[in-house]
Amino acid sequence: MNPMDTLLKHRTAVSLALAVGAACAASALAEEAGSGHYAPGGMASFIDALPARPGLAVANYFMYYDAGASGRPLPFGGLNTFDSHAQAYSDSVLVLYKTPLELLGGNYSAGLVLPYVWREVDGYVTVMGQGGALQVRMGDTANG
Repeated sequence: MNPMDTLLKHRTAVSLALAVGAACAASALAEEAGSGHYAPGGMASFIDALPARPGLAVANYFMYYDAGASGRPLPFGGLNTFDSHAQAYSDSVLVLYKTPLELLGGNYSAGLVLPYVWREVDGYVTVMGQGGALQVRMGDTANG
C-alpha cells in the first residue's frame, strides 16, 4: 500500500472524528446555572458493590457538597442572584442480597437503596418594587 494513501486515510479519519465531536459538543446542553441534581463524583453505578458470594451486603454512601459564587451574578429561577451559596447532603443506605440461584451464568441479586437528601440555597436577588430595585437575601431548604 502506498504511504501517501495511508496518510490520507488517517487524516480523513481524524478529520471525521473531529467533525463528529464538534457537532456533538455544539448540541450539548446544561442545567440552569450549573444547579443540576448530580454532584460530580458523588454517586456511582454500584457495579462494584455486589457481594462476591451469595449473601447480604449493606453499605452507606454519604455525600456533602458545599459551593458558593461571589463576584458575578448567576441566573437562577428566572432571577439574577448575587453572593450565592449552596449546601447539599445526601445519605443513602444500600441493601443487596445475592441469592444462590443462577440465571444465565450469573447469580440473581436484588437490591434496595433508601436515600435521604437535604439541600439549602441562598443568595441576594434583585426585585423590582414600587420604590425601584431592591436587593433581598432569599433562600430555600428542601429535604426528603
